[in-house]
Amino acid sequence: MKITKLSRRQTQIIIITTGLLLFLITIVYSVKTDIKAVARQMDETLKYVKEQCYIYNRYNEASQTKGLIRAIENAQQVNRNLTYTKDEVTKDKLKTYAEEQKLTGIIILDVNGKVKCEYSTDNLNSRALQNEIQKKTVLDVVAYPRKTYAASIVLEDGSQVDLAAYGRSDEKGIIITFYHTTAEYARNYNLTIQSLFSGYDTYSSGMIVVTDGKNVVASNDENLIGLSSEGINIIQQVKQKPANKLVRVSDRKCRYIGRMTKGRDYYVYMFIDEQMAFASVFKNLLVVLLLYIFVVASVFAFRRRSNAQLLKIQMMQEEAYKQKLLQEAQRADMANNAKTEFLQRMSHDIRTPINGIRGMIEVADYYKDDLKKQDECRRKIWDASGYLLELINEVLDMSKLESEEIVLENKDFDINRLLHEIREVIEKQVYERGISLSEKEYNLEYRYLNGSPVHLKRILMNIISNAVKYNKEKGEILLSYYETQADDRHILFEFHCKDTGVGMSKEFQNHIFEPFTQETGGARSVYGGTGLGMPITKKLIEKMGGTIKFESEKNVGTTFMVQLPFLISADMKQAESQEDDVSIEGMRILLAEDNELNMEIAEFLLTNAGAEIIKASNGKEAVEAFEKSGVGEINVILMDIMMPVMDGLEATREIRTMNRSDASAVAIIAMTANAFAEDKSKALKAGMDEYLTKPLESEKLIRALSRFFMRYRKDMIKRIIPKERGIRMNIVFSSDKKEYNTIKKGTEILLAENDGFNQNI
Repeated sequence: MKITKLSRRQTQIIIITTGLLLFLITIVYSVKTDIKAVARQMDETLKYVKEQCYIYNRYNEASQTKGLIRAIENAQQVNRNLTYTKDEVTKDKLKTYAEEQKLTGIIILDVNGKVKCEYSTDNLNSRALQNEIQKKTVLDVVAYPRKTYAASIVLEDGSQVDLAAYGRSDEKGIIITFYHTTAEYARNYNLTIQSLFSGYDTYSSGMIVVTDGKNVVASNDENLIGLSSEGINIIQQVKQKPANKLVRVSDRKCRYIGRMTKGRDYYVYMFIDEQMAFASVFKNLLVVLLLYIFVVASVFAFRRRSNAQLLKIQMMQEEAYKQKLLQEAQRADMANNAKTEFLQRMSHDIRTPINGIRGMIEVADYYKDDLKKQDECRRKIWDASGYLLELINEVLDMSKLESEEIVLENKDFDINRLLHEIREVIEKQVYERGISLSEKEYNLEYRYLNGSPVHLKRILMNIISNAVKYNKEKGEILLSYYETQADDRHILFEFHCKDTGVGMSKEFQNHIFEPFTQETGGARSVYGGTGLGMPITKKLIEKMGGTIKFESEKNVGTTFMVQLPFLISADMKQAESQEDDVSIEGMRILLAEDNELNMEIAEFLLTNAGAEIIKASNGKEAVEAFEKSGVGEINVILMDIMMPVMDGLEATREIRTMNRSDASAVAIIAMTANAFAEDKSKALKAGMDEYLTKPLESEKLIRALSRFFMRYRKDMIKRIIPKERGIRMNIVFSSDKKEYNTIKKGTEILLAENDGFNQNI
């Protein structure tokens, strides 16, 4: 009895001690985790608000400058009109000038600053502007005719006046022109920092405050706007600490976690309610408490049950808990990946091929009775959709470009074909704009190169698309292609794009390769865009070891010059010449595909080419079908990757390990929608011979099957036909499908073979 009581006490001590440690660890871990989460949230929010404050200031400053320049130009125009007409200045004449130039009003002053004549479309006149037009700087324009005065004035009602003063040329005097913008329009027209906080709830997102050093200019708590920052206790508490440091502050309402950062013109503060910041602590404690109760109950149940039964229950509980943790980890990874894969600014790049596809559909509808035109439209739609598919794969890597994580391809390609594909995509856009597109002969000597064709196409499409977008109506574009051989293995490819478009100002030319920069006015304002096209192009060119230059003149046009190095590929030319005569007539193909529509498409393409199809709806069925077939009966296996029951990778490994002569010889080709490089690597490691991505292109599919069909026949002949008793056989392969002959004629061989294909061999 004494031993039993002692054992129970020890158990109780262990349970209590474990519970206390568990609660302590949970609290410490939860607090640290929450502090990190709060710091991360504040970092992201403060950085965003800081950047947006800077951007909004630049925008408003630019808008204000534009209004003043307009007022100055109008004042100069009025002076020219007065000098030219030499008539007496009247109110009717000023009314005419104001209407022509869409001015609010014009005021004519004499040499002493007295009003001689004026006109205004509203109640704003010289009396309302008396203080402004009588300034010494305004009156000085009489003594200094080349001097111009301009100012933006905010009136008491919140309206805005853009005013300019200019000296008269016909006589001594001053011309004043002005625009009057109502308070409501001014508020809507000018961006405000306050517009940043429309989606930020003060509790869940935290309280955000922007000050100019003295007063609150913006906040998601509208009650604080306009207040002095010195009167807000929590702001003063944060100001006493170093910038960007987390600080615990409090007021009469509650306690906060606060942080401050300084921008160019503003101080940005953020406060998160402590209860909100540490909400997970209480949740985690509740979870731990429930888990603790469950464990204690299990311990006491263990004392009432047999060791074997308890062990079984414990194992089941541990497995369930592991699965739960695994699921939570998977969900966390998925959420993190979704955040990093969020892509912006895709509209500019996707519209071109989509426009081509839609345009060709319209053309096809118009020429619905013209079979030749229908075939042409289908071909162009196919090319455009192919480019769109490439763009989708490429756009996933764009975020890696800025982080220097982009991976360039080392792939053989036909540059003439690539240039033709670009021309097909751009033709619809050129046609709609009424632009003339011409090219110098681009049948280059070295067609077959090695490099990154996807990124080369991206570079050329960006430049040509801009030439179309920013061109004038009925303008011209001239494309030129050159090549310079550096040595036996390398060439330097040069591309020129010359347009007769709107051109670029000298100022904008200095910033063209900076992200998010666009020139205001003209076509660039009309067409918009993200301002990322040329920065991305430049980074890609530099990544590929090339250079980009340009020449541009405002309202004349722009010429871009790109140089890129490439390897000369002889293998591709040789491979293509070998594939000129392709056929899969009589081929037996095992097709493993779980999607009915994809199965139907593949079956149509293959049977139409003369092949015989054996269908399997998953990897297990494919393995069983190959296992049941005779040796050499199945020539090629087309294997989807993602399938139920057994995926394509596992099925490939099963087939390759079978104890039969054709298990290693049969060609297994991946046919999948997974287009990433890592997916291709996994497929090849599993034992696959080729990797084709969906959507399927019949030409590529037939060529791949034909190539592997020939290889398979050669391999099987070597395995099937033995060399015995001095009979020497020389296998000769030819292109007319008589696959082999024997040197010695008249040799009689007894062939025991139940498979018709192997008998023919």
